[in-house]
Amino acid sequence: MAYCPATVNTSSVIGIDVLYQQQITTNVTAGSALNQWIVWPKKEQLAFKRAEEMLFVLLSDEQRKQYETAGYFEAQVDDRVYRIKKGRSGNVELIEKGVAKYQYCAHPSAWMPAPDVMAAQLLMLQTDEKKFLAVANRTVLHHQ
Repeated sequence: MAYCPATVNTSSVIGIDVLYQQQITTNVTAGSALNQWIVWPKKEQLAFKRAEEMLFVLLSDEQRKQYETAGYFEAQVDDRVYRIKKGRSGNVELIEKGVAKYQYCAHPSAWMPAPDVMAAQLLMLQTDEKKFLAVANRTVLHHQ
């Protein structure tokens, strides 16, 4: 599996309020220790909520339902389907015949809430897919 670095400021995850955000951490499996309760200051909670509200403006009702129930949404770009999972990096997959064939990692270098990153990834795929694929790290996913 390819490694896709993402800058994390550890001081930004210290606070008193607790927000459970399943799969906020990317490149980890669902049962991993990193996918658990995360402590977020109010400022980051508010930023996440606002980013999610902005993302919902871009999504269809079906995509929003996917996001809320499955933790991802799928976007059709010409004859291809991309799955954008909750997260910041390594969270975009090319789906062929219902199976993820490639994983892509392309994200802003500065930290921002995951829904903002997902919105940027969606917009780039929809407006300049060729450029997205040119800048993204690609991993071939092997399925049994």
